[in-house]
Amino acid sequence: MALAPGPVNAHIRRHDDAGAVCVSRTVPRPDPSAEPVLIIGGLTDDRDSWHRHEREICGFATLFTLDLPGYGPTQALPGGQDLASLTAVLHQVLAELTDRKVTLAGYSFGTVIAHRYASLHPDRVRRLALFALFDPARSQDSSARLTRLVELFDRGRVDAFARETASVIRSLDPGSGPEKRMMHALLLRELRTGPREYRNALANTVRLMAGPIDLTVALAVPVLIVTVEHDTYSTPRYGRRLADALGARHEEVSGAGHALPLERPDAFCRLLYEFSKAPVPATPPAEVAARMPGDPSSPRPRS
Repeated sequence: MALAPGPVNAHIRRHDDAGAVCVSRTVPRPDPSAEPVLIIGGLTDDRDSWHRHEREICGFATLFTLDLPGYGPTQALPGGQDLASLTAVLHQVLAELTDRKVTLAGYSFGTVIAHRYASLHPDRVRRLALFALFDPARSQDSSARLTRLVELFDRGRVDAFARETASVIRSLDPGSGPEKRMMHALLLRELRTGPREYRNALANTVRLMAGPIDLTVALAVPVLIVTVEHDTYSTPRYGRRLADALGARHEEVSGAGHALPLERPDAFCRLLYEFSKAPVPATPPAEVAARMPGDPSSPRPRS
């Protein structure tokens, strides 16, 4: 069945949970039987980062996107924040948005938040899709690099901040063809337009990385893990190992780097559509092993 792009009619809503402010964007699908999709983006994403995707996604689902505390124009949680407090805010916001289970999709660092939420609240999640994973084994290196970016911004070196942030998000050489150069230029322009929000998101993410992160925790919902052929940050090899540990379905997308939603929005929407329409097993995934298993043979990337 082909994707049928739907009309875009967005509703913006402010949520305030005891001083923890979150802003949601809802693009409804008229069909009441369609299960909603909630996307939690990466460290430089906000509720408006998904305009290129929402028309296709709303062909099959109502779409929720968020500015969680510390991201987009919102302020960090009072007294700082950790994954537990951010997950609690997400739970309250989702209760205000819908009483239905959702297909929960996380991208990049958003995979950590999405995984944590699904592990704590499987009664609110129908399926979990993880795109271009965050690799906890690289938390220390990632934290140091993000801290350097915050320091660049605080010293007034906004252009250097934008260039280096773009290089963190993308893992392909920006000179690898006219389309890649265009993508890189668009990303740089966006970073220069709203650098204060990106600086705050980077600082918030560094704080979140300081806590324990374990993506191998067993989940009681079906899981899709999507890796990307040229992703040098979160490699397909790591994704295959994690999928094997979680008993998850694994897909690999060709022709892109870590910035999958930007470089291959078609593949992002297609995989989300196929997964959201897949039957839900009567029994939960197999119990997860305590340690990551060996790496299975590589599947062929999807184009």
